Parts: sequence; structure tokens; C-alpha cells
Amino acid sequence: MNTSTSTMEKDLYKKSSSKEVIPAVVAWLDNNVGLELSRILSKHGIPVIALAVDVKNYRCKTRFVQRIVAVPSGDKGLLQALDELSHSLPGGAVFCPTTDALAFVASKNRVRLEQTYRMAIANEDTLEMLGDKAQVSKLVKKVGISLPQTWTVSAVEEIQPLIDACTLPLIVKPSVRTDAWWTTIREKAFRIDTRAELENALQKCVGLAPSIIVQEWIEGDDSNMFFYHSYIGRDRQCLAELVGQKLRQWPRRTGVGASSVQVDVPKLNQISRKLLDSTDFHGFCEIEYKRREGTDDYYFIEANVGRPSLHAALAESCGIEMQHTMYCDCTDMPLPEANEVKYSRAKSVVWRFELQAVARAWLDKELTLYGWIKSLAGRSRSLDLHLDDPAVVWAGFLQPAFEFSFKKMMSVIRGVSSSSGKTR
Repeated sequence: MNTSTSTMEKDLYKKSSSKEVIPAVVAWLDNNVGLELSRILSKHGIPVIALAVDVKNYRCKTRFVQRIVAVPSGDKGLLQALDELSHSLPGGAVFCPTTDALAFVASKNRVRLEQTYRMAIANEDTLEMLGDKAQVSKLVKKVGISLPQTWTVSAVEEIQPLIDACTLPLIVKPSVRTDAWWTTIREKAFRIDTRAELENALQKCVGLAPSIIVQEWIEGDDSNMFFYHSYIGRDRQCLAELVGQKLRQWPRRTGVGASSVQVDVPKLNQISRKLLDSTDFHGFCEIEYKRREGTDDYYFIEANVGRPSLHAALAESCGIEMQHTMYCDCTDMPLPEANEVKYSRAKSVVWRFELQAVARAWLDKELTLYGWIKSLAGRSRSLDLHLDDPAVVWAGFLQPAFEFSFKKMMSVIRGVSSSSGKTR
């Protein structure tokens, strides 16, 4: 494990011994959720230590982190990194995972970690039940939430019977997004339109996760995707919540939210709370739904539990201090008063995804420049691009753009030069 420490490290250790303000340890900084979480907590005066798999990632240029700890071995090296870090945290710290895998590792090793770290994470069984798409389906049906027709495959010999029984089109995704899944597939899910595609996909995917989920495709475009985002406190009471609607996703149809807007859909608040109340849940939870085109029917898609999601920025945009609420709940500090939607129809944007989604929609003639600008009008917050974090803006956006433009220009110059030489 390698560490990179700023000149503010002494202040960090001094604050860590205070009962009022202890550090937050964010893992991982080198993803969008970790970067945004670090900014939010830092702006509330909370010292932030960040763990990163790739300390050269442009997100690690942020000025809102006081110390970065490199963990090259990723999830497997988390416990060792936290153990070593604990020696410099006499007053303890709040551990903030940003992926499902990290939340599960932390929950599984709760007894070991809670000697130093405070965590807003449900117990291992609850996380597994809600986070495993195969297991949560049973609970969803039990509480009366609509669910797309769903099949699971865990062995090669189960593929053909499923192909014979299912109705196209379908979505294929893992029950749990393992490292093997991300390394091989590199997408959270994908759509299947033919039986030949389905057979090829399942042959490739079986074995990459405990089971593979094959689910009915619910008709509707990306704006038919909705989500319930909340923080449930240690006393199992909902301390902050909101409902959002995706404007665009990337990749389109089966990707993650590129831009979203807060909406009022009481039905989703009710059924989501019913689902969570049926478990011993504590911490962050995001439940995704899809509305079938032309109806008011919402279908459960998946739950992301134990950590903030890409929609952390939407809560902030709406005036809800959801991330700060988590920290205060863990440290017995007074909870923020900003725990309800103050700015209705506020929006959030992940610019790296948004620009790709918009470009694709424009090429497909599904979106105009005016339509795009109008869709983002009003109050909004970016998850990845902040002008008050200039090193990240330069390294993550401007520098790559300049380098791309320079390469294109040199390519043109070489082409002109070569053409002139042949003419002579």
C-alpha cells in the first residue's frame, strides 16, 4: 500500500482526535461517486481521506481530499489498507464505500472494522438479499411490487430450456456485478432481440456471476426509467428521500444515468418504503423502476444498496444534504435540517456520459440542440465537472480535448504534406 499525503495531513490527524469532527474515508476516489462524495463532505468541513486503485486517475487531482491512499489490489486489498490506516486515526473515522462490492466486504467484516470505523451499512444478509437480483425478486413479489417476467441461469445445461420458454426482447444482466463480469462484459446489462443472440450471450456469461438474470424488456425509452434514492438511519427511520426520473442514459437503453430530474411520484415513495421496511435495512439505497410505455405501471428493475449512487448530485441539487446526513447519523452529530426537496424539478448531470448520450441521440435524429438545452434548463448540479475543482477539469476534460484536437490537426498536416510530396 502506498500513500500520498498533502501538507494538511497534520491538521487531519489533529481533527481526527476530536469528538465533533472525525475524518471520512472514501473508497474509491477514482470513480465518479467517490469524487462527488469527497467534494460534498469536504465542503461541510469534514476531513476526507480517499482510497484509490489508480492514483493517476484524473479524479485524484481533486483539491477536496487531504490524503490519498493507493490500494493497487482493489477490493481484495481493502481490509489491509483500512487496517494500516487505522493506526493514524486515534479518534476513528466514517467509512464510505462507493460500490456494491465494497459495501458487502465492509458489512461482512463489520466486527473487525468497527473497532476504528463507523459505517452506515446494513448487515450482510440484508445487503445480499437486496443486492442480489435473483434473491430480491422473491421479496419484491412478496410485498406486491410489479416485476418483469424473470428467469435465472446458473449452469450451461439450463440455457436451452430458458431459450425455449422466454419471450423476446429481453435484458441480460448478472445477479451480482462481480469483477469477472465487469472485466469480461464491461456493461451493467444488455438487450437481446433474437434467440441466437440469447444463446451466445448466455454461453459467454454463465459463470461470471452466481447466476445470470434474463428479464422481460419493458417497453419505453430511457426517460421511462425512475429511481427512489434514500438514506435510512441507524434507528431504521427514513432520514432523507427523493424520486428521480432519468432524462438520458449511457449506454442508451441499458446504461447508467447521464442526466436526471427530480419528480413527484408518491406511488414510488410508498412501494419503495414498503420494500425497505420489510427488511432490516440501514444506509443508502437506490431502487430503480421502469414505467411501461403508455401506462402508469412501474416495474422493479434492481436495487443498489449500501453506498451512494450516481444520483448523489441530484439530492444536492434539490437542496437535500443526504450525504452529510449519513455522516452526522454515524457520528451522533445533529442532523441537517435540509432533508426534504427544496428545489422541485432540479437536475443532475454526469457530463462524461451525457455528451455521449446526446451525441448518439442527435445522430439518430431523436434530439435537437434546442431540445437538449431545454431539458437541462433550471437548477442543476454536475457529478463530475466542477469549476471549483480546476485540476480535475483540466486533467479529465480539457487536456484530453486539446490532445485529441492536436492529434487530429497533426494528422491533417501529415496528410496534406504527403499529398503535396506525391504531386511534386
